[in-house]
Amino acid sequence: MDINLGLLTGTALAGWVQAEQQFATFLERGAARVNPFLANGAAGHATGGELASRIGAQGVVLTLTNGCTSSTQAIGDAARLIGEDELQHCLAGGTESPLSPMVMSTLARTEELASKYDHPESASRPFDRRHDGMVLSEGACFLLLENGDRARERGARVYAEVLGGSSSCDARGLYHFDETGQTGARAIHRLLERTGVTPDQIDYVCAHANSSPAFDRKEVTVLKRAFGEFAAKIPVSSIKGVLGHPFGASGAFQTAAAALAMQHSLIPHTHNLEEPAPECDLDLVMGEPRPATIRHALITSYGYGGINAYLLLRNPHV
Repeated sequence: MDINLGLLTGTALAGWVQAEQQFATFLERGAARVNPFLANGAAGHATGGELASRIGAQGVVLTLTNGCTSSTQAIGDAARLIGEDELQHCLAGGTESPLSPMVMSTLARTEELASKYDHPESASRPFDRRHDGMVLSEGACFLLLENGDRARERGARVYAEVLGGSSSCDARGLYHFDETGQTGARAIHRLLERTGVTPDQIDYVCAHANSSPAFDRKEVTVLKRAFGEFAAKIPVSSIKGVLGHPFGASGAFQTAAAALAMQHSLIPHTHNLEEPAPECDLDLVMGEPRPATIRHALITSYGYGGINAYLLLRNPHV
């Protein structure tokens, strides 16, 4: 047990799949056959409680259920808690399992899923002219955050430094965005000002872009508004051509990818990006990975309800 170890978990749907399965059992076999632990086990906080017991985390344990930005915000909050000496170390990330008939059906009804491709491996096409919707996926990704000096003292391999995070909300309802990109840009500006990083020092944006035309378009609009003339010079890619979209866990996967990009001096390209959509006119990394020295990387996350979340990473080795 460790009173200085925290756990911050991000998820969008938590135990939706289990709840859906048990509801079918209830209808078919009656209340006596329902899992008696469902009410607590499928709740948003359940994963955090189980993980905390496994790793002995007796410090701050929080679950963020803020849609697709959840794990990005969890990592940002973990870095803040460590910076304030509330924790010495913290496991932070996200977990998601949205592959249920009800989730798939509802997103299909709102035409948010990819639908034009016979080959599933090429259905997720972030930024591409033929992007027509998301490909859902599931998974979990957690990162260990701790004070840099403590990490070096124990000989840990430091992949990246989390300089901070920021968030904002478009406040246009569940399905509408700030078309100007100003709300997201303000959050990025606050993050840069707080960390003392200038736009010309950003060498990579690991983008949320999930193959939905609306979200891909928002990504580009916000980056242009935030970085102005520098927006066209910053390499941008999305890992969701390979990963798909694991909702609340996606930001943690992006953070891990950006940290590894720093370590290997190699920016991952966006799989299935063959011809950029006309509105996606940034420096999109396509075709193959791009060698680069990455000093700072920006992680972007966007969710329903107009939630915007960002993380800024620094390469500790350059």
